[in-house]
Amino acid sequence: MKIKTFFYPFFMIMIIWLSSCNPNKLAQLPGSTGATYEILVVSDLDYWDGSVGNTVKEFFYQPDTTLFMAEPLYKLTSINKKQFDENKLYKFFKNILILEIDENLTNKVETIDTVWAKPQRIFKIQANNAKSFDSLFNKYNNYILQKYIELENEQIKIRSKLI
Repeated sequence: MKIKTFFYPFFMIMIIWLSSCNPNKLAQLPGSTGATYEILVVSDLDYWDGSVGNTVKEFFYQPDTTLFMAEPLYKLTSINKKQFDENKLYKFFKNILILEIDENLTNKVETIDTVWAKPQRIFKIQANNAKSFDSLFNKYNNYILQKYIELENEQIKIRSKLI
């Protein structure tokens, strides 16, 4: 009889606890941060201040032709990998561009959505040297831009419905 009285409350607590768990990870993510049309760029300072950074800046700082006054397409905020890894708040940015250049890497571009916050769009460009980076970036820059703009437009639609 004592076994029943012990297991019944325990069993009920387990059912309540398990039913309260949300299997949907996205529902548990915090909202993303960062201004509209802002990209957090994660890169070694040497590359950001050199040709790699110039390539990225040239592309995203081009004037937005849809506006009456000339303004850049995106605002770029740059930090190094150590800052990104050590400060959790940076991972909540909506738009993140991670640049990794190392001779041991294979050249590739990855798209990752909604990892640390929602909504979130992350592009990771890996290259084995600056020349390979330029080639990859020039090949995919319009695709990257389009995906960032899509996310911005989705957010603008959601915000406009709230007003």
